[in-house]
Amino acid sequence: MPNQNKLVERVWFWRYNISAFRAVYGRLDGTLYSKDFLQSSGKCAEALTEQFGEDAQVTLAWPGGSVNGRSKPGGDNNPPSALRQWLGWWSEDIPAPWAMYKPDDSSLLKTFEGDPGHTDEQSADGEWKDYDPSSGTTVGWLVAVKLEGVENQLQVRAYLENPPSHLIHTDFKQIPQSLRAPAEQLASTVGCCVVSPTNHGDEVRAEKIIHEIDSALETESCVLLTGPPGTGKTVALEDLRNLWEYGARAVSFNPSKIHDAWSSIDRASEGKVRHVVFHPSYSYDEFVIGLYPKSGQQGAIELEARPGPLMSLGHWAMKEGNNALLIVDEFNRGNAAGIFGDTLALLDKAQRFDHGDERSGTWIDRAHPDMKVNVRQEFANDDGTEIPEQLRLPKSLKIVAALNSSDRSVAPLDAAVRRRFAMLPVLPDYELLANHLNEPYQGNAPEPFSDPTNWVMPETVMSLAVSLLKSLNERIEALLGQDFLLGHSLFWDVLGTTAEEAVLSLGKAFDTKVRGTLQMTFADQDELLGAVLNAGAPGDENSTGPSLTEWVTPSESISAFAPPRLRLKLAEPMEWSKAAQALNALL
Repeated sequence: MPNQNKLVERVWFWRYNISAFRAVYGRLDGTLYSKDFLQSSGKCAEALTEQFGEDAQVTLAWPGGSVNGRSKPGGDNNPPSALRQWLGWWSEDIPAPWAMYKPDDSSLLKTFEGDPGHTDEQSADGEWKDYDPSSGTTVGWLVAVKLEGVENQLQVRAYLENPPSHLIHTDFKQIPQSLRAPAEQLASTVGCCVVSPTNHGDEVRAEKIIHEIDSALETESCVLLTGPPGTGKTVALEDLRNLWEYGARAVSFNPSKIHDAWSSIDRASEGKVRHVVFHPSYSYDEFVIGLYPKSGQQGAIELEARPGPLMSLGHWAMKEGNNALLIVDEFNRGNAAGIFGDTLALLDKAQRFDHGDERSGTWIDRAHPDMKVNVRQEFANDDGTEIPEQLRLPKSLKIVAALNSSDRSVAPLDAAVRRRFAMLPVLPDYELLANHLNEPYQGNAPEPFSDPTNWVMPETVMSLAVSLLKSLNERIEALLGQDFLLGHSLFWDVLGTTAEEAVLSLGKAFDTKVRGTLQMTFADQDELLGAVLNAGAPGDENSTGPSLTEWVTPSESISAFAPPRLRLKLAEPMEWSKAAQALNALL
């Protein structure tokens, strides 16, 4: 049978208090048993709304069955700060794992034992006494699990703290401790909490890029991310550093299982990390090894050799079991060949030292062999802190770097450096942007939207943001190639609860991030810039609506010397519906 485990995106925990008990026991006319929903507020409610929308159909599923559920606003949400959200179902369709079963019922779904057939409030309340924390140690939990890649569905289960021996398989400890701990610490007056596995440690924001880096590092020692600005390279490097230094915890769930559906995947911290940024003044002395002044005897100035991050990490990783990661951002802003110097010969994976073979690896004589060089104590290995006069780099030292492909202010990357790195292109991710803006990604060619003056919902503007980025990039690629594409981060902060707010936000993003980038990319190339912005040719007066571009014809006195120039207008000062038309016209 194929592995059915799926990563857990979120988990909601409802305490099996009297309110929740009455909701899942079933309706009893004329009593307090009148609800077909679980109540949530605060972060629980916010998470339901964020996950499914304010009012949405949600399938509540378990092995062998499901019911139609609904996430909807609770009460009048007044005051607005006290957000409430209900997770409900049809009254006759109580989710089976949350229901009560008779003690002799053999259902594998059974967690809560009692008589589900009472018809009066007092008798029904009596069934809850075994789960009342004030009268016993058995505490119940109702659990709803959102799985990655499974939309509009929650897997529902139930568990017991301190279950009786015949229900030991329902033990709350079946759930990984990293998830259940916040529920166990929940104040007795709070009925619900929500937990995301990525909340335990820093969130992994560039998950796709991290996965590609991890895959490359399985066979390579050096990886280089290349791509235009704003595509997530630096974010990925930050995520990678956090993962190496602090680890991560991922939890998976098998929807075909009941209580034992969980498995925890821990990514332990992997070792030491150093993060450097290359720049024109950065040198071999800082990166590998260099001479620095120090105070000597009787006030004299002496020189000492100090190791840089490459030598320090390399020395530490020479101890078996020690892993090290060197991160380099803005890789092509410095003279990479000069910064690495003679250590370039040690970068190839075939030239690295393997702990399983003492004779493996290429040796070079280190700089300043007549001087002792010591790393700080934190980088000491089994041989101490002194760096030997002959150097090797171990396979357990990984190097991950990133560069902006559009940067033409520096010399091209040296071929000797380039061939020692596995190159990973990082391009604009339209689907990621669409998901971030809570819009489904269509993937088809962008087309102008309907009359913007009729827009009401912000979702239309979010779709426009994705389509606009894709449309501009298609033209840029045709004219200059992929190196100069616009990154998805340029529209990352577009937001708004109305169409007007969203248009103003998109207009601001265009004015402050896209406009200047395009002007620098196409400096003194107005016709190419006009083509990218759908401005038409000079003298083209076909456009009658609001526009962000305008061809300015020089006066007759200089027309023989000056070509028409493209003037770009600002979107933000425009009335919002006109700004919407102008942005729409760029498609």
